[in-house]
Amino acid sequence: MMSAGAQTAYQAVYQPDVQPGVELKGRIAWVGDGDTLGLRVNKDKVETVETIRLSDIDAPETYHAGPVSALSCAQPKRTDRPGQPWAQTAKQTLQQIAPKNSEATAYCFDTDKYHRQVCHVVVKQQFLHRHMLAQGLAYTTANPAWVRDPRSLVLQQRAQKQKLGVWSSMDAIHPDVWRKQCWCENVCPGGITTLSLTK
Repeated sequence: MMSAGAQTAYQAVYQPDVQPGVELKGRIAWVGDGDTLGLRVNKDKVETVETIRLSDIDAPETYHAGPVSALSCAQPKRTDRPGQPWAQTAKQTLQQIAPKNSEATAYCFDTDKYHRQVCHVVVKQQFLHRHMLAQGLAYTTANPAWVRDPRSLVLQQRAQKQKLGVWSSMDAIHPDVWRKQCWCENVCPGGITTLSLTK
């Protein structure tokens, strides 16, 4: 649980629409893609790595070799999950702003269906989700209730207007739509089926 002092400080500085319930302090263990990372924390004097899903954002999907889970598709039509343009750039950017072993604080709201903590994460006094949105390397989540930071939509609109990152393409596809359209229905315009492409 967050202490009353931590909640007050978080509210004063970041002014979220929803107050987080849990504060985790630790070090970055790994970055999985543009919106997921591992945070090494100590719980009751035992070191563990928490999987963190950045709140407010959905980054372009990276390529995965295996089929989509039954949680996402009842009858997937593919045996792999093609990635989206800009996915590797998003991952590399998150690795740059949240390098391995850097100190981080996660302000967590809830747990998603994959048992990941959903959090705003701060590294070097910078909100990771805000940076990704400002660079055009993530979208706000499809469900407006999951956008907890009032600045998120402003940052996305600014990146869209400046045609940054994903917004440089006229046919940008939100990852939520991509997962259904490509992974479930096998309609994958511009899908990336290797791990080596950087854009």
